[in-house]
Amino acid sequence: MTALAHLSRIRHAGIKIDATEPISLDITGDLMETPLFSPTRGGLGTVRGHLFARWNAGQLPTDPGEYQDLDLLNEPCQVYSRGAYVNARILVSLEVYQSRHFGSFTPDQLAVLAAGNDPEQELDPALTNVSMPNILIDWQEIPTEAPPPEHEIEFHAVARY
Repeated sequence: MTALAHLSRIRHAGIKIDATEPISLDITGDLMETPLFSPTRGGLGTVRGHLFARWNAGQLPTDPGEYQDLDLLNEPCQVYSRGAYVNARILVSLEVYQSRHFGSFTPDQLAVLAAGNDPEQELDPALTNVSMPNILIDWQEIPTEAPPPEHEIEFHAVARY
């Protein structure tokens, strides 16, 4: 079955650490790798881990555009600076864009997609090894100004990170 996919991707992500007091971070490093801690000092992972987890879960805007100062954790966190834990909010600014891709699904791939969209439907064990297309690699990108080719289904998705 032929399909047209509108695929949202992050073009740019800016990170801001809004701390309750001045902090000192290694500016030669990557802010995305900053470790985050709970108020009880338990490890929460990294900024990158939270950003990509929220994106992959559909918890960040996916429409094309620029989004400023989105609260990445929606919960209190701390960063480690100069020998102390400091309360902080982690804010992200995103530039999201969409590309269009044309390709096709086999009947087995469609069955896997249908099962994944219906929490009450169990996947047929025979379909557990069905290989899904990598839309960015396997499908043809269609310029935004070009008319779309004839297709049977159209959907919106996010590129997973």
